[in-house]
Amino acid sequence: MRSVPGTNSGLLSKHDTLEKSKKDLEAKHDELQKVGQKNNGAVKKTSGKIARRSVTLVARNVSSMAAEAIPLAGTAVIVAVTAWDVYDSCQTLKELNEMSTEIGIEPEDENRVCGVHVPTQKELMDQLKSDSKEAYDTAREWLTLPGH
Repeated sequence: MRSVPGTNSGLLSKHDTLEKSKKDLEAKHDELQKVGQKNNGAVKKTSGKIARRSVTLVARNVSSMAAEAIPLAGTAVIVAVTAWDVYDSCQTLKELNEMSTEIGIEPEDENRVCGVHVPTQKELMDQLKSDSKEAYDTAREWLTLPGH
């Protein structure tokens, strides 16, 4: 069998190119695995915090129901529990934004939750006294919005 001149060097050159490509792919693979592990850690950490906060939030809301039902005094409980819920929701959104930033996702506007004004007991009672129909209509609108 006759050998073709230059074929062996051409194959060696191709082999070297393939070896370099293989090493580059292995390096990219290792980098992607590290990013994936970092992302998994961020998601696990955040989801654990959110899960614990959700359990607390549900327990707080269910346990406060009887106190909220007391005429007049219940409004103070409603205001306090709602303020606490807004605070917890704000913390949740901040944690989600922290996780989003870590994994390269655009964060949400925290002011949509953290900037919400919770009325005082006096403001709430004044609103009910001035226009209870408007208060009920507003509540109905919020309850019928998608996602509520």
